[in-house]
Amino acid sequence: PVRDDFRRTLLHAAAYAGYSACISTMLLIEEEEGYPLINQLVHWKDTEGETALHVACAEGKTDCVITLCSSMVHALGGADKNALSGS
Repeated sequence: PVRDDFRRTLLHAAAYAGYSACISTMLLIEEEEGYPLINQLVHWKDTEGETALHVACAEGKTDCVITLCSSMVHALGGADKNALSGS
């Protein structure tokens, strides 16, 4: 994956900024390609050991947290999607 000097990916940057639509778009592209890199991307750690999900949580970017968690559920193929919403 493309990353900066701190090993942060575009997902990290989008999560930090609160750009859930960008996260959705990046992950949609992965979905259309059959998830070749999605597990690597969502679990990618920067030099501080943080994933994009960690960043979104730390910054209080709830929409990004939901988007990232949903993408993980879809990538797992069949996990209970309601587990994220409490429904």
